[in-house]
Amino acid sequence: MTSPVRLSGEANVFEATLPWIVMTMDGATVQEGFVNTREGQTFAPWELTLTLPPGSYVLEVYESDPSGGLSGRPPDRDSRNFTVA
Repeated sequence: MTSPVRLSGEANVFEATLPWIVMTMDGATVQEGFVNTREGQTFAPWELTLTLPPGSYVLEVYESDPSGGLSGRPPDRDSRNFTVA
């Protein structure tokens, strides 16, 4: 991949809001924010475009937890490694 990097996927998240974080391979935060899916409370596509210097990274996306831990299960998280040339 070269910068800018286009990342995409599908998520089923509360109010169509998907928090994300990009980290170096040793866990240092590079960028973070949120992206909206096309629709909430159902699996829907999302897309994120970032400008990053060359290197290896981890993208982690996760569910927000508006219940404050009372939902009976931990929020879902997913991560993928990628490299920018």
